[in-house]
This record gives sequence, structure tokens and C-alpha cells, in this order.
Amino acid sequence: MKNKMMIVSAAILSVVASAGCKQSPSPTLAQNQGHLSSSPVSGAKLGGVLSSTVIRYETPTGYADRFDTRALFYNDSGHVVRPTSVAINGHALPPINSWNGDLKSVSFGSSQVWSVSGSGAVPSFSDTLGAPSVPMISYPRFYTDSVSVSSGYTVHYASPGTDSVGIYVMYDSISSLTRCGVQHGFHSFFTGAANTGSFVLTSSDLSGFPSSGVILVTVSAIATDWQYLSSKNYSIWASASSECYTYLKP
Repeated sequence: MKNKMMIVSAAILSVVASAGCKQSPSPTLAQNQGHLSSSPVSGAKLGGVLSSTVIRYETPTGYADRFDTRALFYNDSGHVVRPTSVAINGHALPPINSWNGDLKSVSFGSSQVWSVSGSGAVPSFSDTLGAPSVPMISYPRFYTDSVSVSSGYTVHYASPGTDSVGIYVMYDSISSLTRCGVQHGFHSFFTGAANTGSFVLTSSDLSGFPSSGVILVTVSAIATDWQYLSSKNYSIWASASSECYTYLKP
């Protein structure tokens, strides 16, 4: 389930990356879950995406972090191209799978410095972005608390240092079956909210969720920057998320 959950969380935060080589999108809810220091130039193609992600998930003995650092670049035809080199905080990304897949830990809650040495269709540039801290969830706790669908509950988390956060709740049918002996269809809830250290999920937000089983609660934050170079938009972003499994009750 860990790989599945990482994909789910990354999907929430990867709106820019999923746009591929098409026209650069306007800022979205997910992109605005942090300080948007610049905007993409309207009508320009997306020339590249540089991203770093950390997802903190709880375990029976504490928690663990999973990291993903990526750099993708596109030519005018939308094909993936490679620069001479890419580095983040002095660490060079290996040229594997189109500069994808580096899992080395990168600092969060501090500056991330990207450096691109261009080649052909990729210009040389650098960017410094203040990455959010991990919004560690303190309530509900990992397979300890039971939250009420009919009454709602409050999610508590550590401030990631951004203006706002994303709150995502997903019913996990497989964990519900293995842990509770019940299984229902997929259901989820997502919203953006001001970063206050807590968020109240009301009974209305949870309408449609079953009254028993297991849910995954995720709090996410993202900081985003844009650069316009050689008539293309380049997106640079850093995202931090915290995940917690908990039980449902009526």
C-alpha cells in the first residue's frame, strides 16, 4: 500500500508535471497551496519541471520519509530531452529514465537550490526555492484513534510554513477489509485551506463515507516558482506531505 499511497499523494501535488509538454496551465488549487512567487507566461509551452517531494507516513514504531526528486525537460515537439547536468543542493541527479527517479533525501523546511547546465533545447539556469516543512499529523494517530463520520473531527498538524495546505481523506477498502473485516467502494474528499495547524472536517465533508473501516488522512503543502526562458515556462516546486491511517466510526 505504501507505493500506492505515495502515488496518490504525489498526484495531488503534481498538477504541473502531469501537464507534460502541453501549454502551461494556469495556477491551480494545488499550486496555490504555498507561496506562488511567479506565474507562467500565458500561451507559452512548458519547457521543463523540476520537483522535489517528501511524503511522511506513520508506521507502528514511528514514521518514515519517502523522497522523490525529478527533472524533466521538453523540446518544441514535446519530446523529452536532456541537459548536460542537473543538481539540487549540489547533488547531481543521475541521467536515468529521462532524469527521473532520484530518491536521495533533500532538505525540507529550508532552501533548495537547483542548477541546470543546458544543452541544445535546454537553457542553463538556476533557482532557489524555500521548501515547506513536513506538516506532521498529530491527530488522528496511526491506527489508534477512531473518527466520527456523523460528528466530524479536527485534523491537527505541524505548520509547514506555507500560507495554505491541502487536506485529503480517502477510504481505503483493502485496509478496511484486512483490519476491520468490512469493505466498501472508493470515496474521497479534498480541499484547500488556510494553514492554521488544524482543519475541521464536518459531517458534510464526510458525507458518503461508510461508518466503519479505515481511512487515509493526508495533509500537503507546496511551494512553487516559475521561470520563463527561451520562450518556454519552467516550473520549479517542492512539496511535503504527511499521511496517517485511522479508523472510522458512526
